[in-house]
Amino acid sequence: AALAAYQKAAALGSKNLSLLRGLGNTYASLKDYRQAAAEYRKALDVDGQDLSSLINLGWMHYELGEYRESVAVSRRAIEAAPDHPLARYNLALGHLRLGEHDESMAAFEKAFAKDTQRAFVRDVIADLAQAVKDEPALK
Repeated sequence: AALAAYQKAAALGSKNLSLLRGLGNTYASLKDYRQAAAEYRKALDVDGQDLSSLINLGWMHYELGEYRESVAVSRRAIEAAPDHPLARYNLALGHLRLGEHDESMAAFEKAFAKDTQRAFVRDVIADLAQAVKDEPALK
């Protein structure tokens, strides 16, 4: 129902940032990462510095196995908000999947330092555990 409502509104040619982000979030929740990424790109066409869209687009690239793109978009998110830990966690995981272990560790350390409430730690640990499971060289 939410998807249909977002799609109908978007079909009207909306340049509403919240609507485009919401549509991206809905596709992401349905695990349609390619379409979610497309919606986040549309949101960034409206506001190229929208932090939520940058972070989410970086994560969609990660979910799609597009780790270089994930790292690039995560860097843009960090430029927009240097103290946001989730952007740094995403960067760290992208570097990890690329085998760039020193860069990954540096990004994790900066993320952990910025995440004073530890709001993202549980999710990141789960993602990190999955990355290690998927990459035998990391064990």
